[in-house]
Formats: sequence, C-alpha cells, structure tokens
Amino acid sequence: SNAPNAIVVILNAVYGARISIRKRLLVSGSVIILLFLGMTMLAKTNSDTWQTEFLYIVLTLVVFINIFAATFQSGVFGVAGKFPPKYMGSTMVGQAFGGVFPALVDILVVAINVEPENEGMACLIIATLSLLLRYVLA
Repeated sequence: SNAPNAIVVILNAVYGARISIRKRLLVSGSVIILLFLGMTMLAKTNSDTWQTEFLYIVLTLVVFINIFAATFQSGVFGVAGKFPPKYMGSTMVGQAFGGVFPALVDILVVAINVEPENEGMACLIIATLSLLLRYVLA
C-alpha cells in the first residue's frame, strides 16, 4: 500500500498544479467513500469458493484507496500550505489523529462486545460512516 501512495505523492508534486485542489479533494474523498463501501460489502461475503480472486479484489481496493488517500492528503497539505506556517502544525495533528483513530475504533468494538466474526465489518462500517460524516460536514 505504501508503493502506490509514494508514487502518487510524487506525481502530485510534479503534476498536481494542473488540477485544482478543490477538485482533488472532492473527487478523491468521494472515491475513497465508494471504495470503503465496497470493502464493507466484501466483509460479509462468503469467499470460500473464490479465495484467490477475493484476495486480488481486496488488494486492488487497498491499492486504489491508497492512491486516492495520497491524492486527498496532497490536497489537504496544499490547502494548509496557503496559510501561515503555524497552521501546518494543526494539519500534522490531524494526520496523527488518523493514526490513533483505528485504535479508538478497536477499543469501541471491543467495548460493545462485537462478535469476533463481525469485527471487520464493524470496523469498516465505523470507518465508512466517519468518512461520510467528514464529507458532509466539510
């Protein structure tokens, strides 16, 4: 997942000025939500008879999520770069919260006693809902 992310960050640095920040944020955010919806639907899919194909589909979705996440992240830093330097610190705090959020979701899932076979689905639902909420409130 880091390889496509790094490639897109480099491409955004070179060609990003050709696409407006607003368009990058709106399109990449929308696509990420759709890809997470797809991942959420796959969480309860019985893949016993097609596990290899299922793996390739999931890995492909992960690659595309990382591509669009890198595009979104570049857009966020592009917006933050237009403000005084002290605002970049707030952007970095937001990035750090992105690393803490999965741990908080895991604690929540354990606290509400989700069955082990439903944990993945619960985490994906929470992630998708938080993305939708962020998109609606922005």
